[in-house]
Amino acid sequence: MMSTGKIFDLHIGLSDSAILKEDLGKEGKEFPFPTQFTFSEASLGGLDMFVGMACPIIMEDSGRFVLPKDPKAEVLRHINFYKSLEEKGLIKIIRSKKDMNTPILKVIMGIEGIYFVENEDDLKFLESLFDMGVKVIGPVWYFKSTFLDSNVVRKKFFKLCFDRNIVIDLAHSESTVFDIIYDCYNGPVIDSHSGLYDVSPNERNISSEKISKIIKKGGLIGMPFLGEFIGGSKINNVFDHLDRFKKLYGVSNLAIGSDFEGMGYQDIIENLGTVKEYPNLRKFLLGKGFSQEECHSILFKNASEYFCRVY
Repeated sequence: MMSTGKIFDLHIGLSDSAILKEDLGKEGKEFPFPTQFTFSEASLGGLDMFVGMACPIIMEDSGRFVLPKDPKAEVLRHINFYKSLEEKGLIKIIRSKKDMNTPILKVIMGIEGIYFVENEDDLKFLESLFDMGVKVIGPVWYFKSTFLDSNVVRKKFFKLCFDRNIVIDLAHSESTVFDIIYDCYNGPVIDSHSGLYDVSPNERNISSEKISKIIKKGGLIGMPFLGEFIGGSKINNVFDHLDRFKKLYGVSNLAIGSDFEGMGYQDIIENLGTVKEYPNLRKFLLGKGFSQEECHSILFKNASEYFCRVY
């Protein structure tokens, strides 16, 4: 009998919120964002595996996010955060395909915004991150990555990623960056957390042309649970994007990328605002005519099988 309870989330910023909370606590300041992840709630929600995307940025007193003075050191803080969770027995960092069968919560480490790569020597540091278990790279966040401006560094970056079978995450990639990566990289690609532009014309959402290109490469598109992207704060808004995708492309390349621990209170989806509430989405989809098999594919199977192939 098919298991339908497991969840694979393509985008949770657990280290981002934990490190920011730690830094603010040292300064005697309150954490201004919602807590959407606890280990007990992850278990209640059926979360089995997620991509822990680390964005090495810092927040100024004004609330504005900026790049740190030492981005490499900041990246290592995120890596060490996940290593500490593993040492406590709370998670298993996936480093090979066999790790995906571990019976505890599993994490694929990723970096969102590789602003520490500016020249060829920086690629050695990037390779050391791959050695530590990083498997997903999002070249950009909301700041420009300069390494793509250099043909030499760009070629060596793509070769390194290809040789290590690294997944490149195209979320946050504006059209020029998207086209460079799509044309130059022959390895696996995904878009971990973007809504459909045709449903909600937000600049962060993905166009039908880009979706078709990712599907052509066998990649996945993860649907976010973030009000700004999906055009509202109801589960029905999430459904509108999933349903549109299903009608246009089927469900074989569709997954979820909640962006939990990476949003403000204003973007929380009602009844889908924490990791314990994943089952509410499954129940809603079933009530709207999605089959058990389709729900299982979107919420777990597609992403699980994709990363089994990658590892």
